[in-house]
Amino acid sequence: MELKILIDNKENNQSIITEIKKYIEIKRTGLLFGDYMIQVNSLTAPVIIKRLKNHDDFLKVLLDPTKDINNNNKFFKGLKRVTQNNKDVILLIEDEEFYKKLFSGPIRNKVIKLEILYPNMKIVPISETITAKYIYLTLIYRAKKFYSNL
Repeated sequence: MELKILIDNKENNQSIITEIKKYIEIKRTGLLFGDYMIQVNSLTAPVIIKRLKNHDDFLKVLLDPTKDINNNNKFFKGLKRVTQNNKDVILLIEDEEFYKKLFSGPIRNKVIKLEILYPNMKIVPISETITAKYIYLTLIYRAKKFYSNL
């Protein structure tokens, strides 16, 4: 079984990329949504990780006013597309105080609704010191599960 982590060309956190390279081969590519996926032989496992820098970055993506003809911003358009294709989405937010900030702000109901509308999506607040390890381990375990189901 050949494993490789695919990293979106727009992902620019070099410390995460350098850390992941210590464990596994990587390939820079253009992903339609998210920042990290794992390839098993020639197939991609059905999980995508989108890394956001903090609570404010999450709000910026969620509330982006640029809309398409169906009134969806880029984030929601991509989220709908990948979840319709039965892929799991992990929103990795490098902010340990994420939920505390979220529940003291005005959009908490929108986020709860988001989690209900997209059951394939999971929000994971995390310390940026362990982001690379989380990405690597999560993708490896998901790849092994995916591969065993083939």
